[in-house]
Amino acid sequence: MNDFSFTPFPVLQTKRFILRKIKSSDAKYIFSLRSDQSYADATGIQRYETMEEAKSYVQRIVDEIQKNQVLMWSIEMKDTKDYVGGICLWNLSEDKSQAEIGYDLLPEHRGHQYLQEVIDAVTHYAFDVMKLDGIVAEEVRVNNVKSIRVLERFGFIREKTFEVPLEDGRIERRANYRLVNPRKNP
Repeated sequence: MNDFSFTPFPVLQTKRFILRKIKSSDAKYIFSLRSDQSYADATGIQRYETMEEAKSYVQRIVDEIQKNQVLMWSIEMKDTKDYVGGICLWNLSEDKSQAEIGYDLLPEHRGHQYLQEVIDAVTHYAFDVMKLDGIVAEEVRVNNVKSIRVLERFGFIREKTFEVPLEDGRIERRANYRLVNPRKNP
């Protein structure tokens, strides 16, 4: 069983990005993203109505990092220090052998293959440092084609597809994906 400590926080770097700990000033970007209806439609995350919701979210994540329950990186451009989005490893399994990945980018930063570079750094950290057996992406909406393409490019395999009844009576199709640690499971 793995025993994690996220203190000091693991800052990761890629060619173009610094993946750093989320901070209170990120709330304005998170609000911008999560108040967008198209984001809510793609992810199923309830749309934020107030900046206070974003501030509360950031504080909750900071608290969970301190408790070693989640890793949430803010993605920042190295050259401009602009906030691009976020990526996290969360929902750690009880035996700490698996984590769920989540990611998002501000609309103006989508379509530039930024996630390829960032996910590569995070999966290497998860497998090489945390020694996870696997990473999952759960309840991905099957109509979120762009996110599914990103997962599949990285070798995530769809494990199952299922239907979820929504409050308004509609049925939504979702899928679970898994990436196994190639160093442990050749």
